[in-house]
Amino acid sequence: MQNNKLRLIITIISLITGLGAIGTYIYFKQFKYYNCEDILQQVKSQFNNVETSYILHIPKTYQKFGIETKVVHGGISVTKNNKPIHYEFIADAFNGQVIDIYEV
Repeated sequence: MQNNKLRLIITIISLITGLGAIGTYIYFKQFKYYNCEDILQQVKSQFNNVETSYILHIPKTYQKFGIETKVVHGGISVTKNNKPIHYEFIADAFNGQVIDIYEV
């Protein structure tokens, strides 16, 4: 009888621990930062004649239309008509989606 109670307790503790581990994995996967180099490659693919590019790997808080998120900033220089043009961009740090690109 005591052996069955011990098995039940061990089973319950194992289930709680397993569910906690799964929940933690899902939580941290959801809030994992996107690879900055992939964001930069995505932006570079939108332009021709790229001369230089950069991205800042430190996410900062950004608010637009009442929505606050973490973003990364970067820039890219291209040549158009033998004239350099510089663009800067802002991308979501969690999913890599480019929020804004503007000419400087």
